[in-house]
Amino acid sequence: MSSKILVVATCFGRRVGAQLNYFRARGNLVKNYHVSPCLSAVGAWRKEQGLSVNPTASGPLTDGPDYSFIDGRPTPPGSRKIKRAEKQLQLAKKIIELSKEVDFAVEFRKQRDEEEMAQKAKTLQRKLKPKGKEMEE
Repeated sequence: MSSKILVVATCFGRRVGAQLNYFRARGNLVKNYHVSPCLSAVGAWRKEQGLSVNPTASGPLTDGPDYSFIDGRPTPPGSRKIKRAEKQLQLAKKIIELSKEVDFAVEFRKQRDEEEMAQKAKTLQRKLKPKGKEMEE
């Protein structure tokens, strides 16, 4: 069986993995593949404009409903919209949890510093003090 060497050139980075898997499944050897710089150039431009690098991550086509009812009833959310909402909920829960941990650490540090100051004050209070009247010069 002879091995074929394929060079895959594409501008769409997401398709590369699917193409490689397609060729590997057919027994072809995929030695080199190249992703065109246009993907990084478009990503850089989108970043400069304040947009997400992935154009399909959000937007009217992604966030809006797939269809609408004539009588105006609301459409049920799509499966991906539900997944995005669940992911956002999990991120919010994680942020709250980590925020509570930071608040606890700050409060614990403050309490420990106050205890150290009290301990130092107590130690200074217990120190031997000179007896008698001090001589004035």
